[in-house]
Amino acid sequence: MMLSLLLLLAIEPVPYPTQGLTGDALVTHIEQRIKDQGGTPIIEGTVFHMFYRAEDGREPKILGDFDRWRRGRKPAGTPMTHLAGNWYHFGVPAQPKARLEYLIEVDGKHGPDPRNPRKVASFSGDTSVAQMPDYPDHPELERRPGVPAGKLESFSFKSNLRRNERQVHVYTPAGYGEHRGKLPTLYIADGSAYAKRGKVPTILDNLIADQKIPPVIAVFVDPVDRWLEYRMFTLFRLMLLEELMPHLKQKWRIDSDRQVLIGGSRGGLSTLDLVTIHPDKFIGAIAFAPAGTETDFGTQLRRMEGDPRPQIHILTGSYDFWLPNSVDYYGVMKEKGYRVHFREEPIGHSIYSWHGYLDELLIPILAKATRQQR
Repeated sequence: MMLSLLLLLAIEPVPYPTQGLTGDALVTHIEQRIKDQGGTPIIEGTVFHMFYRAEDGREPKILGDFDRWRRGRKPAGTPMTHLAGNWYHFGVPAQPKARLEYLIEVDGKHGPDPRNPRKVASFSGDTSVAQMPDYPDHPELERRPGVPAGKLESFSFKSNLRRNERQVHVYTPAGYGEHRGKLPTLYIADGSAYAKRGKVPTILDNLIADQKIPPVIAVFVDPVDRWLEYRMFTLFRLMLLEELMPHLKQKWRIDSDRQVLIGGSRGGLSTLDLVTIHPDKFIGAIAFAPAGTETDFGTQLRRMEGDPRPQIHILTGSYDFWLPNSVDYYGVMKEKGYRVHFREEPIGHSIYSWHGYLDELLIPILAKATRQQR
């Protein structure tokens, strides 16, 4: 863990091995390597070699998970190094199983690497992805032929407490009408993002089909004001517990004794807040890289009595700028007697990095709850 904290402090760029080539010969070499590999970055050992061809003399900069997105520093991007012609380079040392996201900055504007075919749609736009060859496969993210698909219903929910409306999506498993009794239920923050980009319905379909988890209901809850509601906001807690949950139970067969919270970043902070304030309401919680520097959640935790009932998992990344918060929350919760587990992977701060680990964190929570019910 200490090594990971050091990674967040500074990453020294790795020079490109030019093999003695200069000028036009080096330009030809670079362009041929990019062509042979089918795009950028070029991977050598445990180094991502990022390349950018500048136009009109506009020098590029780069920022990404590898430098904490240069959070809080200006200018934001790190200048790339000129190699030859109009080609620039930046070498990123990485762990053998790393997955990183990054952007190129030109004239103060950010965008994906135009020669990298791998990109994802983030909250703020398309982002380029760099993965080491040993980055693990996550087959549960892909829809498989023959696996029955669950149903996703959407509606607007009006809150009297918050005096607003929000989108809610409810997943029910294939054959829901044939299942007897009530089902374990997941409540997922930033609902639309996880229902769509996070591929959670597909993950659940595959896990249920493989009998790794029991059939579940999943409630994807959108925030209205994310920065307010996910900052330990009392009215948000009350809205969820006293308005939305009772409303859902009128239509869906939700098991109040088997409820799980899931969230990432600010949603991860809200997840930890809810499960520690109301440990009697949830059997478990999964918090991906809880983001809380600007809140006093750590102070709140230190004032509370620990409760070992819910099973809590915190997953964060070695390249995540919120890593110190995750380490702090885990340490305090462990000391207080919570049943908390900590996991770190060589990833950054992204739903596309987190969702591949959802199955491994969710299975033990639901397995224990299923055994207890029998």
